[in-house]
Amino acid sequence: MEIWSDIARDDEEKTGDRLRATELLGKSQGDFIERTENKNLNVHARVDRLEVLTNEQIYELLAIVEDKKKALLEGAG
Repeated sequence: MEIWSDIARDDEEKTGDRLRATELLGKSQGDFIERTENKNLNVHARVDRLEVLTNEQIYELLAIVEDKKKALLEGAG
């Protein structure tokens, strides 16, 4: 989760990557709720950590992390 915070705060990152990192960080911390319907009543359930991420979101996140890792390694070399 720290990498998402780092990406979100880094002014040199693309705006889209920063926004996505913020969204994924929020999802991982359970900041979003999921609405479900139970016997015609709306029930709010807290969404748990990383389980809420789709495979597509995980691959997006991995791509962002790999890009960040590559940039860090190129800067160090």
